[in-house]
Amino acid sequence: MKKLFTHLVITALTISVFAQSPEKLSYQAVIRNSSGALVTNHAVGMKISILQGSATGTVIFSETYSPAPQTNANGLVTIEIGGGTPVTGTFSSVNWSVGPYFLKTETDPSGGASYTITGTSQLLSVPYALHAKSAETYNETDPVFGASPAKGITSGGITNWNTAYSWGNHAGLYRPVSWVPGWTEVTGKPTVFPPSTHSHPAGEITGILPIANGGTNASTAESARSNLGATTLGANLFTLPNPSAIRFLMISADNTVSLREASYFRKDIGAGTVTIINTTDGITGGPITSSGTVGLTGQALALHNLSTNGFIVRTGAGAFVTRSLNDGSGIVITNQDGVAGTPTISAKTYSVGDWAFGGIVFWIDATGQHGLVCDKRDLDGGSGVRWYAGTDEWTMARGDGPGAGQLNTAIIIAVQRLGDASIYAARLCNEVQATQNYKNYGDWYLPSEEELYLMYENRTAINNTVSSYSGGAAFVSTLYWSSKEYSNTLARYVNFSNGNVGSATKGQLYRVRAVRKF
Repeated sequence: MKKLFTHLVITALTISVFAQSPEKLSYQAVIRNSSGALVTNHAVGMKISILQGSATGTVIFSETYSPAPQTNANGLVTIEIGGGTPVTGTFSSVNWSVGPYFLKTETDPSGGASYTITGTSQLLSVPYALHAKSAETYNETDPVFGASPAKGITSGGITNWNTAYSWGNHAGLYRPVSWVPGWTEVTGKPTVFPPSTHSHPAGEITGILPIANGGTNASTAESARSNLGATTLGANLFTLPNPSAIRFLMISADNTVSLREASYFRKDIGAGTVTIINTTDGITGGPITSSGTVGLTGQALALHNLSTNGFIVRTGAGAFVTRSLNDGSGIVITNQDGVAGTPTISAKTYSVGDWAFGGIVFWIDATGQHGLVCDKRDLDGGSGVRWYAGTDEWTMARGDGPGAGQLNTAIIIAVQRLGDASIYAARLCNEVQATQNYKNYGDWYLPSEEELYLMYENRTAINNTVSSYSGGAAFVSTLYWSSKEYSNTLARYVNFSNGNVGSATKGQLYRVRAVRKF
């Protein structure tokens, strides 16, 4: 019997952060015969077992593979442990925390189940990344959001903001309690009160000292005038010595004196109420009421009517402008100018059809903050492009679901022949560069089958958006390549005329559109 040898290489455990840790382990081996020659382009039968405790320990999991994996031109065979047909146990039930574990491989170079090559080696640190999923946490990877101050906003901070805002009228800096307006700062001062016809010098105010009881009590009136130091101007008409302190007086029959308003001496106004203030820097305030505006010397103005004017900021002497709270990266502020009520800060969410992160949103996750976008045009120039670089061979690009196309694309490009410069679907997507708001996005890939079908389902919203952007083009009713491989000669596609999915030889010329995650 011919003696066969094999050189086995464990390659990597690949974990996608986009959804969850995959329950598979990528394994590669180079098959050689007894002369050291490679066993190339040939199906080989394989059985993989995981032993616990030692190289001869208990088999806790084993599986075979159908169809039988095939070596490539370099004698390399690639399988996914956990993706075969289980014989013993399940790969997802392996408790990686109670090792050590050993990997046993059995190979039949003829493609059957007569395994003539066996080998056992200890699993080291890489596969135990699957155990880390029990304590994994999610880390934000969005480059825009990660650089934003909004990343540090917490629900407690938002609550504090809303609480502080509800404290009432935000009046800014007020004058000291001890401040009293000067006479020149009071507006609306009376000048001449009827029935006086006296011509007054500048700054002088004439007071009228009526006589109680129709003017019959002349002695009382004269006594009051004398006590006040007023100067007689005519019958019952007096000039007060300190007109800046009061307006005019009414003397009653009981010799009491009260301060009266200008309109025909009908209303007591006590010690005088200031109704309007002129500030020293020339800014005129409004009426001083419960909802009025007060000018503040050298300080910002506090609006009395937020529901009409919104936020106001002083920009200089006598100059005020409106202001709004603006959205930042990753946050949305409702009622930005404060007119309609309290502003509210919330995380920014997206909808299908939005233009964001260099493309058009066609799928979002449950948070509404992350998902997938597609490019605004096809990449094949309208004539289609091949799935492969020119050679039929297994790539093991079998991932599916949102985000799976990224790893598929990397695998496809890695397995193509070195030096083959052919244009093919995965390469076109990998080389896309898109710019939005001066930011460049270059992590595009060929979509998985499910990602491609999600674009088909939302093609109307995508087509409506791309029509508004230069260089954008709608989907056409034809076949589009996915990144999912069906066999060494076939790959999966979606028909955008009816939504049907199927497999075709990798040399067919089908349309291509790139996608990326955000």
